[in-house]
Amino acid sequence: MRKGDEVLYQGDGVVRPSRGTVCTEEEGKVRQEFKDETDINRIVHRLSSGVVPMVSARPGEYLDVSGFSGGLREALDRVHDAEVAYLALPAGVRRHFKDALSFTQAFETEDGVAQLRELGVIAPTEEEVADAREAAAEDRARRRADRRAEAARVEAAKKPPTDVKA
Repeated sequence: MRKGDEVLYQGDGVVRPSRGTVCTEEEGKVRQEFKDETDINRIVHRLSSGVVPMVSARPGEYLDVSGFSGGLREALDRVHDAEVAYLALPAGVRRHFKDALSFTQAFETEDGVAQLRELGVIAPTEEEVADAREAAAEDRARRRADRRAEAARVEAAKKPPTDVKA
């Protein structure tokens, strides 16, 4: 039966054009192959005999969610913000983390925070900045001393020897 074919509707005996798929009397209007699955007596029997467990085999979980009052919308917003922050990172930094989840987990450990500082994601602490400045000053002082020593060797090489006997 196709849409538009003329069909005799059971209720009023009037022949009208079809508005869609129509089942013939042989097919019936109900799919019979699901009758056993939907029979309430069979469902109750399966539950009571243990074929289908009444309670999930997985034990329940009890979580303390008192500190999280924002609901699902706030949680989804936080996930979205983390993904946006991850995608805003330079490609070289993103290569160190496989996804936004591993990026955010790096903030939870000391090693991860150290790695984030090394990559330049987190600004160094004041102590690290002071140490870097001190190391740079020592390096500059060492290079100046090396240049002075080299200049002294060059000047010494230019002077004629004084202890030469004629």
